[in-house]
Amino acid sequence: MIQKWLGNQLKQPKGFLSKWIGIYMQRGNDTINRWTTDLLEIEENEVIVFSVHNLYFWTDINQGFAEVHRVLKPGGKLFLSITDKSQMEKMRRTKNFILLNTEEIEEMIVNHRFQTVKLHQKEPYWCIEATK
Repeated sequence: MIQKWLGNQLKQPKGFLSKWIGIYMQRGNDTINRWTTDLLEIEENEVIVFSVHNLYFWTDINQGFAEVHRVLKPGGKLFLSITDKSQMEKMRRTKNFILLNTEEIEEMIVNHRFQTVKLHQKEPYWCIEATK
């Protein structure tokens, strides 16, 4: 029961414990956040589009990728970081999450007209980089 509650809070923190949930997510995601931003190779004055651990909560993944493609400038990049599906499936709190493996995500990205797709891995994390 507590794991289901936690999973729902990770999707949309609310209530009097929402600040605690935010701190929990910040600490728990520090490694993947830092790794992802390192992959971005951000330069001064750049405008940047990236996602860490939120694909699991998209209500319509196809619509989400279509919207990302629509708003990106030509040559713009999507960086989408996740934890490996097999690792996520071991956690009780992720039972209501949408879990996809990298092959499924890559196929969806290609179907939405992204040109170049690169996979980066740092166990147990994946970052899918796609160029419009």
